[in-house]
Amino acid sequence: MPTSWKRAMTVLIHKKGTRATGDPSSLCSTVAKLYTSCLVANITNWAVTSRAVSQSQKGFMSTEGCYKHNFTLQMALDNAWRTRKQCVVACLDISNAFGCVPHRHIFSTLHKLGLLDGIIDLVQELYHGCTTTVRTTNGQTTEIPIRSGVRQGCPLSPIIFNLAMELLLRAMAGGPSRLNLYGQKLSILAYTDDLVLLAP
Repeated sequence: MPTSWKRAMTVLIHKKGTRATGDPSSLCSTVAKLYTSCLVANITNWAVTSRAVSQSQKGFMSTEGCYKHNFTLQMALDNAWRTRKQCVVACLDISNAFGCVPHRHIFSTLHKLGLLDGIIDLVQELYHGCTTTVRTTNGQTTEIPIRSGVRQGCPLSPIIFNLAMELLLRAMAGGPSRLNLYGQKLSILAYTDDLVLLAP
């Protein structure tokens, strides 16, 4: 795989009300994006047909989006109010979620979920030796190795992140304290790194 595909340039975009350093946005090779877009189609198709991604995860999935989760949450709250039963809701947003997932966790999770070894090898090759430079007001930095997190600006990153989160979602969904909503047991609703935990 060409080294140029593994390089990115990070630009800090300042938005009103955000942190002083700005939000990072990475620019990657256009050819690398075309290549990874082909991988996205294959991996997403596998993830859907093999049910590697839980029904509780709606982020970056082609159908339903967050509408079903919004409806489910509203139903849970309405049902609790109507039946006078307790419904505990905790909303979590994982800080720097895309930047903090260890690469070895990504690869081991892909193996555990049953993705083909050949495709995992392609993903590992894409992540091995990745670097970025950061454009600042004082010029561009030297290359910085990327040792954790999904690749910023890469079309493959959303599905890779969803798969990396999957074991956590399954563990939480199988917990002892689940909300019973019309016969369906619920404990978590996820939209990428935004999580809603439910308990009676």
